[in-house]
Parts: sequence; C-alpha cells; structure tokens
Amino acid sequence: MKRSPIFLAGLTGLFFGVTALAGDNDKKTITPAEPEPPQPWRFALSLPGWIPWQTGEVGINGTTSNIKLGPNDIIPKIDMVASVRAEAHKGRFGVMGEYLYMSLSDGVGTPGLVKKLDVRMDQHLGELALSWRLVEGQRGWLDAFAGVRYTNLYQAVGIHPDDGAIEVASQGLVDTVADRLAKGLRERLVPLIQDRITDRLASLRERDPVLPQGPLGDALRGVLAQRVQAIIKQRQSELDGAIKSGVKARVDAAKAKLSHDLANAIKDQLNTRVARTDDWWDPFVGVRGHYDLNKAFYLTGRADIGGFGVGSELAWQVNAGIGCHVTRNLYSEMTYRLYDVNYRHDGLIFDVLTHGFEISAGINF
Repeated sequence: MKRSPIFLAGLTGLFFGVTALAGDNDKKTITPAEPEPPQPWRFALSLPGWIPWQTGEVGINGTTSNIKLGPNDIIPKIDMVASVRAEAHKGRFGVMGEYLYMSLSDGVGTPGLVKKLDVRMDQHLGELALSWRLVEGQRGWLDAFAGVRYTNLYQAVGIHPDDGAIEVASQGLVDTVADRLAKGLRERLVPLIQDRITDRLASLRERDPVLPQGPLGDALRGVLAQRVQAIIKQRQSELDGAIKSGVKARVDAAKAKLSHDLANAIKDQLNTRVARTDDWWDPFVGVRGHYDLNKAFYLTGRADIGGFGVGSELAWQVNAGIGCHVTRNLYSEMTYRLYDVNYRHDGLIFDVLTHGFEISAGINF
C-alpha cells in the first residue's frame, strides 16, 4: 500500500523531533548533589568559680533572718565547693547541664544562756536543659533552651548551753517567784519566764546570721518556756508551803531543789542539734547568645526564668560578660551572674538574691 506524502513527512518529523528532545534532555541532565556529611557532636567542659554576695531573707516557721553577706563573709566559711558545667551539640540541637555544691560552716560565740552556736549549710544546685539554635551567623549565634533545676538545701545548728549562766538565771527566776509568793502576788508566770529565760535566748532567733540560713533554733524558745512553766507549776505548792511555814531552811531547800530542776531542764533542752533538709524542682526557659568581637575575644550572655509555682514561686537568672579564646580549644570567661529564687513551702522561706563575678576556664573538644 502506498503511503501518502503527508504521512511520510509526519513520521520523518516525529523521528527527528524525538531525536532532538532526547539530545536536549541529555544536555539538561543534572547530576544530584552529594549529601552533606553528618555534623559531629561537639562538647565543652568548664569549671566556673563564683564570688558571691547574698541578700534577702530566710525564714523558718514564721521567724525570718535577714541575709546580707559578701565574699569576705562567705569565702572564709567554705568547707568545700565544687562546680562544673558541660555542653554537647550536634547541628542545631544541644544538651547542657550544670552542678554546684557548696558547704559552709562556722562557730559563733553568743551572749545569754547559749555559749556557742555551730552553724552549717549545704546546698546542691543542679540543672539539665535542651537547647535549639535559632540563629547562627559568621560571628555569633542565639539559642533558646528549656530545662529543669534541682535545689537541695540542708541547714543545721548545734547549740552549746552556758551552764553557769543557766544556773544563775534559774536561781534568779526561783528567787523572784518565791518573793512574789511571799508577798501574796500570784501573777502569771509567763512574763517572769520571758524576762529571765526566753529573752536571754535571743541568739536563737539569728536575725543577722553568719550564713544564709534561717533561725532553726528559735522554736526551742517557746518549747523551753513551756517546760519551765510546767516545772514551776508542779513545784509551786511545795515552795508556797515552805514559805508559809516560815522556816528558812525549808524555804532554802525548796528553792534550791526547784532551781536545780530548772537548770537541768534548760541545759538538757538547749544541748541539742537542730537540722532540716528541703528540696524542690524548678522548670525554666531562657535564651543565650555568643558574639565574636574578633578572633580572640567574644561576648557571652544568658537569661532564664522559671519556678512558676511548681517548686519556687519564681526563680530567674542573668549571666553576661566577656570571654577569651586562649588557644584553639581552651577558653576563659569572666561574667557577672545574678540568681534570684523565692521559695515558700512547708514552713521554709528562702527568698535570696545571689550575685557576683564568675570566672571560668573551659575546653572545647
């Protein structure tokens, strides 16, 4: 069968068109780019040292102490301190953590019925957070992070009574009670006990403590007043009978017995150690950044806020300063750090601002 010239022309055109397209496709073929190699983990480890000032108040069961301490007050009382900060990064994702432990103690001579107070405070502060790099440029970066902070606070006070002062105070109280009975004055005992005993235990209130801790021993003042009152009431009829007899030897014996019992009770009550431990968890969120001034020096900063009533009512922190690349992997930073926490739970008030210069040395690897 003869084919029409139009059919042959169309077939010829189709052949050359397909050939041309095939050639053109070959020319436009794009070789897929090789995938970027995975970014390795990068780590940083540093040892910060904080030179702190502390202000605020610490309260125990309604009685508060006013805290106003500086480095000259705190550093000589340090028994042990440990601090470490670590980070790990892969791409935009990061993990960071910090741990701080500080143990403080001191012995304080006091006037009144207490000869000496041995005070101690241990604090553990640990945090763990996840971060995400929001911005990264040639000279710096900005991260957002969220995490949780754990605080453990141990407070203790050892009380050493002044035996001589207690015996004098007991004898004075008994003499006053006997004198009132002899005059037919049967007033309440509370004002007498307040004047002779509890007012002389003012050191247990620790209004201006040498450590950032609350007045742990203050509760003993009320307990001791009740015990003294109970002993006097128990012996009062015996003392009253001796006074009414008019026999001096009998009066002196009754007074001596009561004074002895009071002195022993006070010594026994005060010769003690009081301690408590409180701990809580605070969630927090924040941002931090880094900006290179040149190849050697850079600016660094961090701010976070947390608590939100989960643990503390509110806790916030700001830390900013300058750093230096000592070598390719070694660096050093000097910043000013402020950390404020307001915790109120289970009888404890811990509303303290800690601030001061922080100097750290670290390594990148």
